[in-house]
Amino acid sequence: MKSITSVSGGRTSSYMALNFPTEYNIFSLVRIEDKNCTPKDKKIIQYIEDKIQMPFIATAESDKTLYIIKQLEQDLGKNIIWVTGDTFEQVILNHANALPNRRMRFCTTDMKMTPIFWYCYLYLLDSIDDFVNMNIGYRFDEPNRKTDDFFNFAFSCKNYGKKNQNWIKDFEWRNSITPLKSYRIVNKIIIDFFINKPKYIFPKFSNCAGCFNKNEIELQEQFTLEPEKMNWFKKMEKITKNRFNMNIFLKELEHKDYTYGQISMMESLKTCNCTD
Repeated sequence: MKSITSVSGGRTSSYMALNFPTEYNIFSLVRIEDKNCTPKDKKIIQYIEDKIQMPFIATAESDKTLYIIKQLEQDLGKNIIWVTGDTFEQVILNHANALPNRRMRFCTTDMKMTPIFWYCYLYLLDSIDDFVNMNIGYRFDEPNRKTDDFFNFAFSCKNYGKKNQNWIKDFEWRNSITPLKSYRIVNKIIIDFFINKPKYIFPKFSNCAGCFNKNEIELQEQFTLEPEKMNWFKKMEKITKNRFNMNIFLKELEHKDYTYGQISMMESLKTCNCTD
């Protein structure tokens, strides 16, 4: 059974890839079509286009993530497979202009899990009953995070020589392994590990600039840290008339004043680490 590490470019998955090596490492790139968010570094653009074998404009994730994946590949001494699905704009259209939020996390499904699944299905699984062993970066201090080894997709009868019929198949394709939980690895261990690795410059918050799992104070700070990307998130809200954050539109959040008590309360909550 083939072994795979799903890497996101965050601290946790990078630590896992370096300390619990597998045969394959896969990174799924979230693409957007906004030229205002295009990296200024032409070399990183060329590197990405070589990896995904298609034109690259920009990503909704921090550009720091792109460099981390490149550095990780060098330190591992082996190829990291890059996959990518529909652009974020197309995914929104696919969902009738709905925006992903905490109740509908189709961004993760459509732009992370789906491309990874299809790569494994097409290139790594030897038969319909085959599995891959996949390392998932859930830490020991994340007891509530669960894995899902099933994938729902339109499965064609043509695979069995029949005619143009399709049905939704609940396909079990991977055996999820959580080595960080098994070895009781917590966030502090991972932070300490990267203190002496200055080439790894991680985003202050999780990779995706406007992730709805960030609290409002973090999202507000993102307008300073990632202004072009946050403007893209605002633009998507304006176009669709929907919200990423279920409580407030980003254009209202950008300049909202919070009391000291509200700030303290939000800062005391666990920060978003869904793509660590």
